[in-house]
Amino acid sequence: ERLNSYIRDSYDGASHGRRFETRPDLVFDSTGEKLREDFCSLTDEGKQHWNAYILEKSNAMKIAGGEIGRVMESEYGHSALHLGNAPEDWVKPGGLRSDGYRETCSGMQASTDVLERKELKRLKVTRENDLVQRQSNMMNHCGTHRCSGYCLQEKLFYVNYDPTIHIDTAPEDRIVTLDGTEKVRIKVHECRHRFGKALKFDSSGENNLTRGIPPQMHPCITFDKNGQPRYLARRNHPRILQQPYSFTWYGANNDTQQMLINATSQSTLSIKK
Repeated sequence: ERLNSYIRDSYDGASHGRRFETRPDLVFDSTGEKLREDFCSLTDEGKQHWNAYILEKSNAMKIAGGEIGRVMESEYGHSALHLGNAPEDWVKPGGLRSDGYRETCSGMQASTDVLERKELKRLKVTRENDLVQRQSNMMNHCGTHRCSGYCLQEKLFYVNYDPTIHIDTAPEDRIVTLDGTEKVRIKVHECRHRFGKALKFDSSGENNLTRGIPPQMHPCITFDKNGQPRYLARRNHPRILQQPYSFTWYGANNDTQQMLINATSQSTLSIKK
């Protein structure tokens, strides 16, 4: 509100109207924040107000992430945590060392080992003394993501040509721009479920090219391309699905999630002060 107040007081239709047809503090769609940033960047005073807003927003999101995370985990069971002991309870492949994960090792289960355990065919009543192990087995069976043609989308982008890297690039993927710069067209396959760009090779023998999601030490709130809030749970495994509602009850993945917005009030979930 303080940022909007500054913009409201500083906006002048005669000088700002051509670039900002609508006063930025009145825009509340997905472009609103960028318009506010552009307006504030015009003056040093505006930059100070913007920096103060970013700091206040960051602190508020940390508080919200912690509060919402407590509710999501304790009341709804949402997380991206593998409860098994690594490496023996993890299914290959492991994660990327660059992300801080345990890499593939000989002690991990193969996909055939997961199937042989037949956890989904065993009644819960027979496993009451081993529920943690049961959940670990179920997570390996149907709670981990494996990229395929269903989720991988081809994306194209251009980089400057480097003869030490792109020497074997096909001629049709090399272009020259109007200013004479030689570019190379790069094709990548990226998971639409946010599990990253597909790997080129899987050394585990599982032929699983899922890159995975980096670890998440603390729950937080992020925003999608439409400006809608999205919950990111704590994560200790690259390919675990952010556990959907009643995953262990049904013994199957399901595409449901809790909404973080309320159409009738400003309250979120059932956070209690």
